[in-house]
Amino acid sequence: MLRRLLYILVGIAVLVLTVALLRGPAVRHVVRRAMDRASARLGQPLAAGRIEPVGFGGVRLTEVRVGPAEAPVVVANQIDAWAPPKGILHGLRTPVRVAIDGFVVQVAGDGTPQGLVEALRKLVPPPAPEAEPTGAPPAPRPRVLLRDGKFIDAGGFAQATGIGGEISADGRIDITFQVEKPSAAPCHLLGTATDITLNCATPLAFRLREGASLEVPTVQCVRGPEGFIEVRGAQFRGGELPGPLLAMLDGLGFEARLGLEPAAGTDGERPLHFALTFPAGGRIEANGIASPKTATLSTHVTDLDLAPISQVLTGQASADLTLVVDRERKRADLQGSVQLQALLVDHRAIADDKIGPYNMGVEGKIAVEQLAPEALPPPSTPPSGTPSAPPAAPSSHAPPPPVEAPAEVPGEPGSAPPAPPPPGGPRFRVSIADGLLHLGEMDVRVEAALEADTALRRASLAVNTGRVEASRIVSAFPPGLLPHLQPLRATGNGGLNFTLNVDRDIPENTDLQVHADLKDLHITRLNPAIDFETLRHVFETHFEMPDGEIVVNETGPESARWTPLTAVAPLLPIAIVTQEDGGFWTHSGVSLLHLRGSLQTNVEKGRFARGGSTLTMQLARNVFLNRHKTLSRKLEEVIVAWLMEQSFNKNELMELYLNVVEFGPRIFGIGDAAMHYFGKAPADLTPTEIAFIVRLLPNPPKFHEQ
Repeated sequence: MLRRLLYILVGIAVLVLTVALLRGPAVRHVVRRAMDRASARLGQPLAAGRIEPVGFGGVRLTEVRVGPAEAPVVVANQIDAWAPPKGILHGLRTPVRVAIDGFVVQVAGDGTPQGLVEALRKLVPPPAPEAEPTGAPPAPRPRVLLRDGKFIDAGGFAQATGIGGEISADGRIDITFQVEKPSAAPCHLLGTATDITLNCATPLAFRLREGASLEVPTVQCVRGPEGFIEVRGAQFRGGELPGPLLAMLDGLGFEARLGLEPAAGTDGERPLHFALTFPAGGRIEANGIASPKTATLSTHVTDLDLAPISQVLTGQASADLTLVVDRERKRADLQGSVQLQALLVDHRAIADDKIGPYNMGVEGKIAVEQLAPEALPPPSTPPSGTPSAPPAAPSSHAPPPPVEAPAEVPGEPGSAPPAPPPPGGPRFRVSIADGLLHLGEMDVRVEAALEADTALRRASLAVNTGRVEASRIVSAFPPGLLPHLQPLRATGNGGLNFTLNVDRDIPENTDLQVHADLKDLHITRLNPAIDFETLRHVFETHFEMPDGEIVVNETGPESARWTPLTAVAPLLPIAIVTQEDGGFWTHSGVSLLHLRGSLQTNVEKGRFARGGSTLTMQLARNVFLNRHKTLSRKLEEVIVAWLMEQSFNKNELMELYLNVVEFGPRIFGIGDAAMHYFGKAPADLTPTEIAFIVRLLPNPPKFHEQ
């Protein structure tokens, strides 16, 4: 009995010794086969410096590398794995625990968030599809422990250290780490391989231009056929952006979701959703699809507060828009409608006071495209492609186009036309098609286009109102735009059709065409202060001096200061018309030829060098309005000049003009001017003296000392 027991113990000892001697090669063989299978699945070579058994159920791998030897994706100092005791002879086919120490994960991003996401997608294989049930229990998953890991984006966008945590046997992921880039923050990864969420105690700050940043606290990634990456709770910070942009972006909420897997049968199209929530109120939400080449988004804007966006606008905007971006063609198309409610405009170039509140709407199509250099017309070729105004609505009452006398356009004789400016960088074209403005009760059709690089190069605008009832025309003017004319009322019908083309490269191609159908339009009510009848008796003029002082003069046909046209040298009116308004005797208050010449001069000089006012418009300004250079005053000036042309003949208008116009500091009217400069009556002025006086008119305060 004792001998038999001794034989059994010796047999067990021999068996243990044999297993011990054979286990090392067996384990290495099994592990290498497992590494080969993992390498095939990853699409990356997988190697280890040493593979050694540890005890009866463990194995240790050192100097582990995933990826090519010259540029590995993952490098780990040590990986320890443990299997159940029954797996002694089978190596580690079913390990229950794996510990990875001192590892580094490096991906080749391009320095952008998109590049990092794409690099991670390539690094981590998609989850294996669920196997069909066979009745056999599924193979157990190991518990994976991570210690002292690092993550490095070769593109320089992201970096993390101190990676530690575990992936449990049921697939749950619970990992913490310290982000170094894009900004320092302790973060936590929680979820599964198919649905994982990143939460950071301090939001990650992604740096933008001018010190601005996007702060992201939470990112979720869901993998699978309908997988996506989603950013939640993000905010923009304005940094050192200019005032309007800072007010608009600082505190702007941002959320977005982008599909990870392209739709089948498409060129990489993925669903896209994003939303912007403005701190002052309002939200922009967009849904659509995006691919590496194109993007199509349906956008809805709700109650957007305009005050933080612009220093001159207040009110709210709502919109329904469709945006199509073509990256290959470098073009974006926007189509839809915008509504502006309770709009207030406060800008001294537009009016002396606020304009509004006013409701208006805009609809149409806007295209923005970058022009290829070869698409630009040569300097000697007039610009093409600018939209022309649609024909005016037919009317049996439409007046024929006015025939105007040529106007002398001041210039520099013998000077060569300016050479086109050198290219200022990429040139873009913005065009508006099928535009429709809803102004009060009136609809206005608009077509427009512009080309610009670092500055505006070309622009065109076509406006057509068709034939409209007078009450609708009056409703189109917002409160505050025509303050000196209110209360303004009208009857009848009218319409406007004009086209404008501006070309800074070739100023002579700048053109303006206007057709106003106003024959049946009648003003029935106007501000009582604009009383044309007083101009036939005695009235006062008010001139604002540069220092703000208001100079009041009493004049009129029945006043002592009045100089009748018959008491003026006959050459004087001819000289004034020749210099100031060549079409005076034929136009109806506004000279199209005069406006064209002024427009071309201003475009050529690149500044406001010449006005477009006729003698009647100057008269309207001097008698009833002011000298403030605002759009509001200019519109009032045009309307009052048109009304004056209907109330006075040309000789009466010339007589009024000569008696109220400024000829120098505190020198008003031809009677005072003739006596001040030459000590004689206007009828006795010589041609030389008349030339001097007429030369004063463009700028009397500047030229009077000549």
